[in-house]
Amino acid sequence: MDKEEKKGGDFLIKKQTFIKKNDAKITDVYRISKKPLGTGAYGVVSKCTHLTTKQERAVKKVPKKKIKNMDRFK
Repeated sequence: MDKEEKKGGDFLIKKQTFIKKNDAKITDVYRISKKPLGTGAYGVVSKCTHLTTKQERAVKKVPKKKIKNMDRFK
């Protein structure tokens, strides 16, 4: 295991699997499912698919009025 890999429970976390910051509109990068996976106190979680790589991810939509400290999300 090299220094970029950390063993956590039964799964392996690699530095290259993290998502990099993207300033593009989310709809330009992902196709977001209209059917939500779940809802909570702060927002709605949906499945999305990266348009280029076809990787599936989850995205949480949070209304701006629910965010008290916007600087944390930039």
